[in-house]
Amino acid sequence: MNILNDLLSTLPDGNAVKVCIGLHCTSAVIESGGLTGCGLASTLDKSYQNLNGAAQPQIGHLEEFSGRELASWSLSSNRAMASAGVAAINALLAPEFSYWMDLSAEEAVVLHGSGKTVAMIGNFPYVQRLKPHLGKLSVIECDPYTGNLTEDTAFKILPEADVVVIDSMTLVNHSLEILLGLCSPHAYVMLSGISTPLSPILFDYGINMLSGVVITAWAPVMKSVSQGANGRQVCRTGVRCATISSQEMYFSFEDNHSLLVKSTQ
Repeated sequence: MNILNDLLSTLPDGNAVKVCIGLHCTSAVIESGGLTGCGLASTLDKSYQNLNGAAQPQIGHLEEFSGRELASWSLSSNRAMASAGVAAINALLAPEFSYWMDLSAEEAVVLHGSGKTVAMIGNFPYVQRLKPHLGKLSVIECDPYTGNLTEDTAFKILPEADVVVIDSMTLVNHSLEILLGLCSPHAYVMLSGISTPLSPILFDYGINMLSGVVITAWAPVMKSVSQGANGRQVCRTGVRCATISSQEMYFSFEDNHSLLVKSTQ
């Protein structure tokens, strides 16, 4: 869990304002340095939860923990706690604004994967649209849909891929570093999804591009998360897509908003 430990070492502390562990997404709102940041992460489904379904003693008291305490839960073997921890990391991160441009994750895959062998960890919603542009596309899913490959095929598929796109949910279930170790040193590697920490620290681990989200209005985000919205539905609320590259630090928004926004009730 070197990636998580490195991320945790860079974070400021803050006061938890609200934490919501929803059906599909988890969100955390943390006040730090006079600003309020909101972070998202995927909530892992029941197949990832403790086999005995034991209740968590922290439930009902999540706002009593500091921001860094919540973020440290990202190291937990309990998936619900790990989801809250990654959401807290994303709420506390202080992003860079030096360079920004408009580039979605889908566009980035086409840009770097045109005519090449591409492997995707996770069934992204734009998979079908990508196929005409890529030389070969393999989709690896732990709970595979028809036509997708099971997760044990990663050991064969990833070393042969020119471009690898990894769902950032793997940061929550602690499989990211294993998957990165399987990638060819010459591969272009992207980490994508709502759990993605927009931190250049991840570039030290062989990732070339980070595609995630930033929250511009946390109240509608928290409401949608609490009502069971999935990632795509949450992203229709107070959310903007964001992308940074190891070669050229940039952010992509529809509007040039601050990543840490004033508290919105």
